[in-house]
Amino acid sequence: MAALGLRFRPSRDVAAGVGYSRSPFDDTAALIDSGFVVDALDWSVDISPSPRWSISAGGGGAWLSDRNHNRRYSAVAAVLARVAPGVQVGPFARVMGYRRSGPLGYFAPNRFAVLEGRVTGDWRRARWGARVDGGAGSQQVAMGAAYQLEWHVGLTLTRGWGASNEIALVGLLTNSAAAAATGKIPTEGFRYRTLGLRLQQGL
Repeated sequence: MAALGLRFRPSRDVAAGVGYSRSPFDDTAALIDSGFVVDALDWSVDISPSPRWSISAGGGGAWLSDRNHNRRYSAVAAVLARVAPGVQVGPFARVMGYRRSGPLGYFAPNRFAVLEGRVTGDWRRARWGARVDGGAGSQQVAMGAAYQLEWHVGLTLTRGWGASNEIALVGLLTNSAAAAATGKIPTEGFRYRTLGLRLQQGL
């Protein structure tokens, strides 16, 4: 995998970035064996008009090296307000999916969208840190599917040392309820759990 990024801050309250990456496709065994390569271009903007408010947006597109020129797209936006030291609340929206051509398969869902209210808490003491985030809202998995209620809770514990070294324990619990609506494709409920350990070693 190769990645290149550029981030700049035109003013104290605004930061923007753009990045390019080239990596092997890593979803489903059949497509991994095909040896496809993904070229992706992403951008992000962060604005803090006041110490209390922060606005973030980002998006990107990716192109697969198959003959059918399948593409992946994504976008995200959030507006957060600080209600207490280290605590922020606000709306969060995200959409991603695949735009495909030709018969080559998987590439599902063709669209995934979520809109939720989110709360985050971030505390740091010396080189220790803890971040808790949770949200609840509505999501749609694939175009034409019924909207379903979803919620999630996440926890990240970190310990840093040196200039930029950090180890983090990450946990996430996500739940989506089953949903059905007239004229819509029924959506099954599901729940999944994630537990990971991340190490960042600076040079």
